[in-house]
Amino acid sequence: MRIQPRAWYLHAQDPIEAVNWYRAVLEAALGPVLLSVNRVDLFADFQGWTPCGDDRQDFVGRAMSLTTFEEGSSLTGLQFGRRTSGTVSARLYDKTREIASGDGQYWPEIWGGEFDKSKAVL
Repeated sequence: MRIQPRAWYLHAQDPIEAVNWYRAVLEAALGPVLLSVNRVDLFADFQGWTPCGDDRQDFVGRAMSLTTFEEGSSLTGLQFGRRTSGTVSARLYDKTREIASGDGQYWPEIWGGEFDKSKAVL
């Protein structure tokens, strides 16, 4: 069985509490379970830098793949590597655009008073 908690849930709960909740639900239905991790996502959010397509040259890495995401003349994200490769990959994207599209409505609450609505969050 595979479990993939969503970011909003992990931010609403402590990750340990989330694991304990999943364990309790699964063990109530199935008996003892062994949980393992197949992927870890690390993140950092920051404001004050608006990247452009030329900034991709400023990143150093071993990824064979680099994908840029754009809307009109605006760079909305960069992806290094491929998630399907089973190795390390990284995404840098504009979370404020994600919020404007209707996803990620929980982010401003997590950012709290440090969030400046006039600036993009990457």
